[in-house]
Amino acid sequence: MRFFVILLMFFQLSYAVEIYSNFPLPMNNIKEVYNSLKDKTKIKDLLQKTDSFNKITVEKDKIILNRKILVKGISIKGNSSFWDSEIVGVSGLFYGKYISNEDIARIPLKLKQFYVDNGFLDIQIFLNTKINKKGDADIIININEGKRYKIKDVKFFSDIPLSKKEEKKYKEILDLKNKRFSISKIQKSISKLSQYLKDKGYYDSFISIFSFHKINENKIYLYLNIVHGFKYDIKFVGNYNIKEKNLLKLEPFKISGVNYAQIEDFIEKISDYYKSLGFLDVSIDFSYKEELKTSLAYIYIYIYEGKRYRIKDISFNSDFKLPKDILKQIRRFKGRYFQKKLLSEPLEKLIFNLRKKGYANSYYQISYIKEGKNLILNITIYRGKKYLIKEALYKGYNPKTKLKTPIIYSGALLVNYIDSIKKELFEKGYLDAKVDMQVELKESKNIYFVKPIFNIKTGKRYKLSKAFIYGTWHLKPKVLRWNIKEDDYYEKYRFDNELNFLYKSYLFSFINPDLEVDKKNKSLNKILVLTEDKRGLVQGLIGYNSVEKLKAAVSLTLKNLFGYGLETTGYIDISSLNTNYKLDLGSRLLPKYSSLFVSAYRSNQFHKYYDLLKKGFDITYNKRPNKWATQQVKLDYSVNKISNSNIYIKNPYNKYDISFSLKYDNRNNKIYPTSGFYFSSTFGKTFSDVEYFYGNFMLRYYYKFLFFVFTQRISSGGKFIGIEKLPISERYFLGGISTIRGFGYEELSNNGIGGNSFAYINNDLRFPIFKGFNLYGFLFYDLGNIYPNKKEFLKFKTRETAGIGIFVPTPAGAFSFDYAKILDKKEGEQSYRFEFSINIIF
Repeated sequence: MRFFVILLMFFQLSYAVEIYSNFPLPMNNIKEVYNSLKDKTKIKDLLQKTDSFNKITVEKDKIILNRKILVKGISIKGNSSFWDSEIVGVSGLFYGKYISNEDIARIPLKLKQFYVDNGFLDIQIFLNTKINKKGDADIIININEGKRYKIKDVKFFSDIPLSKKEEKKYKEILDLKNKRFSISKIQKSISKLSQYLKDKGYYDSFISIFSFHKINENKIYLYLNIVHGFKYDIKFVGNYNIKEKNLLKLEPFKISGVNYAQIEDFIEKISDYYKSLGFLDVSIDFSYKEELKTSLAYIYIYIYEGKRYRIKDISFNSDFKLPKDILKQIRRFKGRYFQKKLLSEPLEKLIFNLRKKGYANSYYQISYIKEGKNLILNITIYRGKKYLIKEALYKGYNPKTKLKTPIIYSGALLVNYIDSIKKELFEKGYLDAKVDMQVELKESKNIYFVKPIFNIKTGKRYKLSKAFIYGTWHLKPKVLRWNIKEDDYYEKYRFDNELNFLYKSYLFSFINPDLEVDKKNKSLNKILVLTEDKRGLVQGLIGYNSVEKLKAAVSLTLKNLFGYGLETTGYIDISSLNTNYKLDLGSRLLPKYSSLFVSAYRSNQFHKYYDLLKKGFDITYNKRPNKWATQQVKLDYSVNKISNSNIYIKNPYNKYDISFSLKYDNRNNKIYPTSGFYFSSTFGKTFSDVEYFYGNFMLRYYYKFLFFVFTQRISSGGKFIGIEKLPISERYFLGGISTIRGFGYEELSNNGIGGNSFAYINNDLRFPIFKGFNLYGFLFYDLGNIYPNKKEFLKFKTRETAGIGIFVPTPAGAFSFDYAKILDKKEGEQSYRFEFSINIIF
């Protein structure tokens, strides 16, 4: 075996370590980590967490690695019935995965099981694995599917003779005739038949697939083996007041089978059931008999019901005045048969409410005296004193979140609060923190004042050692370390931010984070095992909507370039309203959770009242301080030429634009949000041929109640300059599916002049129609307008529309259709409008 040798020289204490590997290792920082830890065993532990080695051996002055094969290519041939991605998923393969020879050997077995389960009984899988000297593998999966079989009929092997009528019934329950062969569906059908047999008294029955027989190219006979076992007949003797069907509901045999312990459990349940209905003297016995020749077994339940007691009178003992509604509910049982469950329900509710109010020792007790067939009930309800946490004392540490006092005492509340303190300390790096609690009680007339004293021992705060970074082939570890905190105290929120930033770089298909804890030295190593995404990416969109008509877009991205994560993208977007070209170059992995891109662009825009040719470049700097927020600074230079317009202020004109933006997105779901909000705002200044300040914002929030989701979008903006000084391409126009529905594209135009400010509000009430198909409906009400000056803006005269629609949100695109009506229609305006949109991302 050829070995690649990496020599790591360390001059401290004249110590050296050698690492031997059968295949080259990806980029990593083993040298720096070892220099920090000076412990080969810990290096071994870190390497094991990468799951990329068959074996790791540590010797006196060297570490010997047997690296797994790296999947660099996956090719599937002969698959015509399923998506290739589905076959890849079943195989457990993905680009960049390290796999062992054992993993490869299991792939045909996994795929055969999948195909057989879907009716391809003649499936043949051939695997061709090409491994180069670097240990990179191209895996070719050759599939010969054969025919997909259907079940012509089901036949039975049974331990007892089956009549034709029984066979027919069994087949009806299975419902497999002329259905596609599928192991999982057969098992579900077997479960239905098994339940039917147990309902018939065959509590020990068992059904399994015996075999199947091919009778032609795509039909089979399915053979099932049925072991019925004994048929149990449960006979009740003496149940004069309780119906047999109600008693049979208590039997446990369908789940656990029949044995003496289960029969005794059955007897106990029957006894409790009788007593709960007022048969307080009930006595129950049983006998068991088997007939081997007929495979019948009889379970006889002998019941002596005794008297059924009525409630003659009810008295109460309590240390407080009982609520009138409780007294009324209990007294209505007077003269009725004693039923403990019904009687206990209002009492349980009362005690539950008392404990919620702080009466932690409250309880109730029911006792009775028998008088013939009657009962004299005595109900004791003890409330006791109220427990109130008036204050809390903290020793050793001051938690960020204090216990809000005064508050009703609850043991569960204090336990959960202690857990929250431990969690807070852990997330700050106090991994060994302990929290003990003592309670001081101060008694007054009706209240116990509880004073919890939290003794918090934080222990030593864990410091971060060098982060261990492994797995990249084209990205230098030092680039990742720009945004990985080291040599400081561990804080979970910071690690979460680091991981979120890496995910948002879109350079990795997988990120496996972990922590290596050294309790002895009170230190932590962050572990980042990375699988790089493909460096070339083609994405596209094709769609149609009532505004842009046919729309198509495509982008080509080359990323993770030159070892520093550089990225370049070419983008084309074509529709009836615009043709856009753009070329980006930049990086998403700059220090301080930031990215920088330089872009050149050209845009041909076709508006309702003008056309615009715009070309230029921009520089965009983004920073992500946390996973919800994005800050942006942008400098843009453009040359703008207007045509097909009656308004020309200056044409063409040059424009510089510098802006600052803030976005905050904490929606719980990006595809169909039900809570959270999205906020964006931009403030900027343009100069050169056109000079003005401007600002705009948008807020959209979501609120769920019942099965409805209400969402409202509020959007407004303005340019601090008179409209007469603004080129028409710098003015605002509204209308269309993305602003105010019911109006056509840019129909809200102030008679074609436009405005220097705008405001609109969208209100949607969404609800599921067919949730399984991701189909939702919505009602909406929109209002808003554009304004030519500040005076008109402050008057806030709006146009209003309302309507109804449906939409289907998916990760691969969306479909929407709505009907909108103008509520304040003016002369010459169309009173209603249909809007349609569909997009598919690929």
